[in-house]
Amino acid sequence: NNLKEIKSMDDVLPRPSTEAQKELLDRIRSLGSETPEDVAEEFKNGNGKKQPW
Repeated sequence: NNLKEIKSMDDVLPRPSTEAQKELLDRIRSLGSETPEDVAEEFKNGNGKKQPW
């Protein structure tokens, strides 16, 4: 491969617009801080208690 053939990441995967970034952030924030139960299960240790982090 030739280094001249390498494309910029901005050409391959353009950054979302400022508006799109804000919309995504707002959507994530609107979900709150609740952890889905299936995800929470992955973070329990062997005795069924949640990890301290």
